[in-house]
Amino acid sequence: MIELDAYEPIYYQNGQQVELQNNIGFMVVNQIVDGPVGKRCPNCNAVPMKRTSIVWAESTQRAGHGIVVLNRLALRVAPPRQPRPPDPRFPIESHLKLIGAMPALFVLVCCAGALTNTADTGVVTALLWLPILGFVAALIWTVRSYLKFREGLAAEQWQMGQSIARYNRDQDRWRRSWFCGACGTVAVEEPSPTATPTG
Repeated sequence: MIELDAYEPIYYQNGQQVELQNNIGFMVVNQIVDGPVGKRCPNCNAVPMKRTSIVWAESTQRAGHGIVVLNRLALRVAPPRQPRPPDPRFPIESHLKLIGAMPALFVLVCCAGALTNTADTGVVTALLWLPILGFVAALIWTVRSYLKFREGLAAEQWQMGQSIARYNRDQDRWRRSWFCGACGTVAVEEPSPTATPTG
């Protein structure tokens, strides 16, 4: 059976990439009744229904660059796709470039003052303060950005946990579901828990 992960691309036969919406709608019922030749659709009573995973396998094939869908039915019965985890890396490169530019600017101002032999040391001193203040400001900005990034990452990781829980639930439903070729219903049995007799 061809399963999906968060990264594997999916294509039509013409090479156009497909974006799955993961919006498969399950019809959840207590029981799918057996008909004379197989499972009976709880929506339209047609028989027989077919395992959704089998319909997906018959409607797709794996190629070297990903998965190719052979018909639009494959998009209707596609399994849920694993959620993509958030990137835990802080984009430090841009911050380091800005911080590193400040000492370079300081050296540049010193060299300019030495080469011009300016007598106005007040101007040189004022110019020397600019990269120092810029360095401190860039450092503060980096720390604030990192703290904000950490806060956002924690929220994304919480959302990721919720997404994984939904994915696991939908994946389990998908594996147990049945597809009706007559009306397109994807049904899954989830019997209501029976009450435990007390006495």
